[in-house]
Amino acid sequence: MKNIYCLYMVFSADRINNNTQVYLLSSSQSGLYPPVVKAQRVKQILNELRYNFKIMFDEKSIKYIEECVFSELAVQNEYAVKLLEESIDDFDPETDLVLTYITTFTNKDLVPKFSWQKIQFNHESNAYHSNKNLNYLIDYAMEKI
Repeated sequence: MKNIYCLYMVFSADRINNNTQVYLLSSSQSGLYPPVVKAQRVKQILNELRYNFKIMFDEKSIKYIEECVFSELAVQNEYAVKLLEESIDDFDPETDLVLTYITTFTNKDLVPKFSWQKIQFNHESNAYHSNKNLNYLIDYAMEKI
């Protein structure tokens, strides 16, 4: 194993006029790009994963790292691996490990680097098919929360 990457699949939702709008945390203001962080310390990997989650939010949002609880921690999920293979130039699927941190979070106060992007569960739309690995990963993550 050469590198460990963590892909954050963080969901939130709002109830608007009897409809639920689901959001996914994105590392972009203009598109759906779940945050990816390269781990630095294998010995404390769970604390590092939670710390990296914590710093995505405004410092007043999460006081203690213990508040950063994941619903599922997927190891080497095939869609996460394919997604990173497509989006990170130096990612090697043969030697790198992918952890997928899946959770829901109600607080929406992010640091400016991140945004909440609406997601739509419409398997018939062109947008759904434009990035199949991400959409399959969203489906997988939603099953786990």
